[in-house]
Parts: sequence; C-alpha cells; structure tokens
Amino acid sequence: STKLEVLAPEAVVSTQSTGAYCELHYRKLFGDPCFYCCKSAADEIIQFNKTWCEDHFTCHGCDGQIKHNNSKFLEIDLLPYCKKCYGKLPEELKKRLKKAAESLERKKPAKK
Repeated sequence: STKLEVLAPEAVVSTQSTGAYCELHYRKLFGDPCFYCCKSAADEIIQFNKTWCEDHFTCHGCDGQIKHNNSKFLEIDLLPYCKKCYGKLPEELKKRLKKAAESLERKKPAKK
C-alpha cells in the first residue's frame, strides 16, 4: 500500500505533472546538477555560479570540506581553496591574483 502525506499549501514549492513536492524533494529530483558529481542535490550550495552538493564543496587544493557558511575560503579560477592551501601558493601567483582582484574592484560601478 502507498502511504500518502498531506502537505500544507505553503510547503509546496512546485507542482509537476506527477504531483506536488516539498522543497527538499523538489530540489533532489529537479534541481541543478552538482558541478562535481552531476547529480541533483537537496543540500545544494551555489558559489561561483555553480551548484555543488554540500559534501562536494571542498578545497580544490587538499579536498578538505569547506562549510558554505564559513567565509574562510578563497576563489581561484572559479574553484574554492581553503586559506591553508592558498597560503602554500607561490608568492608571485598570490601577487597576480591580488592585483587582478583589485583591478576588478576598481571596475565595479559605485553603489548609490
């Protein structure tokens, strides 16, 4: 026998031709694919215009887990790096990355 659950109207995110879905199950079935594993994930993180499973949002240098609410990571070529791995990069590369970031900041329009 099939067990049916009644969802409160505010809990319904979307209805597909197959039925109504809560946010968790809708994302799992129809969400954007993870950049790493290409599967849809209910626990998605969106960084650098890419979607990641929470478990797959890791440092590109050491594969260490990065918590998405933790601001202690940096982006290099649209990939996350922990501060420890960033610190191990050659000084010349860090200087070029800093200069490029400063250049981008100057090009941003002023906020009013």
